[in-house]
Amino acid sequence: MFDDEQGEGPVDGDPVDGDGAVPEGRDDAVGRDGAGTGPGGREGAPGDDATAGPDGADDQTDAQDDDAGEDATDASREPGGLAGVLEEMAALVGLPLAVGLAEIDPDGQDPADLVELAAQWSRVLAWAHYQRAEVLAALVAGAIEHDAAAGALTAVSTEVAMRQGISRPAATRLVR
Repeated sequence: MFDDEQGEGPVDGDPVDGDGAVPEGRDDAVGRDGAGTGPGGREGAPGDDATAGPDGADDQTDAQDDDAGEDATDASREPGGLAGVLEEMAALVGLPLAVGLAEIDPDGQDPADLVELAAQWSRVLAWAHYQRAEVLAALVAGAIEHDAAAGALTAVSTEVAMRQGISRPAATRLVR
């Protein structure tokens, strides 16, 4: 940010420069209570080693994400907890659904909840298959546009078969 910008600090109206630095003349080592709590006298402040990630950025968002994952796992261990978690995930589709489901430990869960968990994973598979079909359709359309010969579909099928490690007839079924 620009040096002439001034803003209020993230805690209790502490003034900070526009770039997030503590203004000159402020004792960074001592907080309000006299204890050394980190830059700006705040625990968990930006630049504090406890919250700084490998790139020096704040990892508070990462910590919140970790807490959310633990909440889903903790809720899934409570009696009837997994059903509630899965019900909340019913509105999710694709990658967010897969991430949420991956956080659930199936060990020790109720059999009915495990059936629902498997059904939710089937939704992820269906989404992934749809995404693959969209990509393959674009590939075939591009091949036909580039080479209007009848061999375009065969060429695409051969490439897909080699890359995915499947037979050419199976790849042909995918790209049709």
